Amino acid sequence: MLPSKWRLLQTPPDSGPWNMALDVALARCLKLDQGVLRIYGWSHPTLSFGRNQPARDRYGSLAKAQLDGHVVRRPTGGREVLHDRELTYSVVLPSRALGGPRLTYRTLNATLVEAIRSLGVPARLAQSHNRSPQPDAGACFREPVRDEIEAAGRKLVGSAQARIGDVLLQHGSLPIQPPSLGPESLRSAGISLSELLSKSICFSTVAEAIESAMTRALGGLWCRGRVRVREQRMAASLLHHYESPTWTWRR
Repeated sequence: MLPSKWRLLQTPPDSGPWNMALDVALARCLKLDQGVLRIYGWSHPTLSFGRNQPARDRYGSLAKAQLDGHVVRRPTGGREVLHDRELTYSVVLPSRALGGPRLTYRTLNATLVEAIRSLGVPARLAQSHNRSPQPDAGACFREPVRDEIEAAGRKLVGSAQARIGDVLLQHGSLPIQPPSLGPESLRSAGISLSELLSKSICFSTVAEAIESAMTRALGGLWCRGRVRVREQRMAASLLHHYESPTWTWRR
């Protein structure tokens, strides 16, 4: 069953390690019969790697030269994502609330499609029968696979999941404008909302559309809140792990 109570969080832009630590902390601290939707940004353009993705040989020197060392390894799977001028969402909920990981992925992505359509972008779930690419297959936004979100034939949202105990974390990246820096292979992958709309669109407008779509689709009682003290402390205890080069460059 879906959670009966939901918390809606908008947190200020922060570093890659803190963003990842807080997402995991929200999952570890989740209360029974509750869910959380968090919307956030990044304080610096940051390259993130999937949990099991090889990264050192491909991006070790580039991260220092072009991104001033702003890299992080996610707790979730998937491939590399350049986080810059985007909206990032995370949803934490009991792992079986929507029927398991695959159904959760499809349900949340279908809800994001409705949010994006409300902004005037004809997004849809990709119908490709391609299998999920291997972790070393290149940028996350290079090619959509089944149930990912695309528009104008290009990938628009990149999402990934992790099971954390009995809780499922899904988070993802929605580019609002093209990245401002980084390698061309990442900056040109996928497409942004401003490119699709041929005009600028602000973070708050996109956030409002996502909040509205999620509250309608997932039901229950929603309240806007803040990160709780226990969650802050849990995130602080995890921060060293996500800052550690041993974790970031482990593959």
